[in-house]
Amino acid sequence: MHKFRIRWLEENKRRQVVAAIVANLATVSTSLAFGWLTPIIPLLLKEDTPVGTEPMTNDEISWISSVIALMPLIILPIAAWGVERFGRKKIGCIITLPLIAAWLITYFADSFWQLIIVRILMGTSLALMYAVVPVYVPEISDQSMRGPLGTLYSFSINLGLLLALIFGATLTYHQFAISGMILPPISIITFLFMPETPVYLLRKNRIADATKSLMWLRNNDIATVDRELSELQQSLEEMVKSDKPVNIKDLFRDRATITGFVIASGLFIGQHTSGYTIVITYTALIFELANSSLAPNTAAIILTLIQLIGTWLSTMTINLTGRRSIIIISCVAMMIGHIIFGTFFLLMDQKTDVSSFSWIPLVVLSAYAVFYSMGLGPVAYVVAAEIFTPDITGLATSMAMILLWSASFLTIKFFPLVSSNFGNHVSFYILAAFCACTCIFTVVLLPETKGKSTQSIVDELNRKKKKNDDYPTLRDGNNTDKV
Repeated sequence: MHKFRIRWLEENKRRQVVAAIVANLATVSTSLAFGWLTPIIPLLLKEDTPVGTEPMTNDEISWISSVIALMPLIILPIAAWGVERFGRKKIGCIITLPLIAAWLITYFADSFWQLIIVRILMGTSLALMYAVVPVYVPEISDQSMRGPLGTLYSFSINLGLLLALIFGATLTYHQFAISGMILPPISIITFLFMPETPVYLLRKNRIADATKSLMWLRNNDIATVDRELSELQQSLEEMVKSDKPVNIKDLFRDRATITGFVIASGLFIGQHTSGYTIVITYTALIFELANSSLAPNTAAIILTLIQLIGTWLSTMTINLTGRRSIIIISCVAMMIGHIIFGTFFLLMDQKTDVSSFSWIPLVVLSAYAVFYSMGLGPVAYVVAAEIFTPDITGLATSMAMILLWSASFLTIKFFPLVSSNFGNHVSFYILAAFCACTCIFTVVLLPETKGKSTQSIVDELNRKKKKNDDYPTLRDGNNTDKV
């Protein structure tokens, strides 16, 4: 851990960290918008609702909750094309523009349909963020920092969700809307000063600009820049020569790309079928249904804070543990948590006195938050950035995220319906089954990617084997992997 902390402070690492943090300001902004509804739902259901003159129905709440997950299905293909056509930086600079309009409409909203428009705008920013940030950060990071900086993405998501819960608990509806407008302009302005990724510039045959970008990111370390530039040019040689744009057909060009796409899609779908989106969207409602001894909003804040800590621990330890093993452990732990929670609700439905076990909801969901935030949550994005060749990463990740948001929409929309028609316990048992499926999927398909170069991972997915492929990372004087 000590070595890792020092590595973040090394001169040729600092600017990578700065660029990753700036890129993730958009992640915090969009996550704040995504989490806005969680503390606001109880207000919309009250007689003195801040929007309109009558409380909203459960059906209206379900649509406001789920419509945000529909937008990535529409926007992501366009955003993926824009990222390849115009660059990561240009699209990155407009991620939070729709949020400014969304928060303005939120402030003045007086009807259900206006909130639907708000959520559509928020969903548009969400889609742009998912198309840019998971691609931008790995492409500006060197191999030793790709894992740690990749987990900043999940950390930023949880930070935005935590801010949403704190704002919801401490601010009025209109004060929340005003506060939401602060971060988006900061994200836009700071991103303007960040470099385009060297990978994108090389693919466009802009070698001088790629060199300039790398020089800034590596703090003018000429030896490092020359080495990385040579490696990137070699891996992108054919694409640079032809300047051929990638398209959907390229996702099926060879075994490695197909397998990588299946792995990325499976892990992304597993994130949401594991119950993450449900926990985030319905946290307060879940604690209310469970008759928890804590106030629902207080419990939600504690839960999200634990998620934030879990993600930070993942950032600190991602290079010390295997990607594959931590995902498997995460899935098993989440499955057990859902089984316990489902059994708790089953006993409640059978009129069993569970008052002496009122602590179970907070403890179980807290454990769920830790294991998700240290495992499947952040590591899925790290793996997705490692298993594709640089030319296809942007498109493949964006297409896999379309499936992610399909799963997100379905889980958000049908969780309350399944719970009301079949019982809360059935919903959590189904989530447990999904966690088991993701665990089996990981065991069968996912190779260990920690400490391997992209090319060695691709060769493994193509079922090729080269000498020394198991140890292609940089080594220090003691012949140990650099973290």
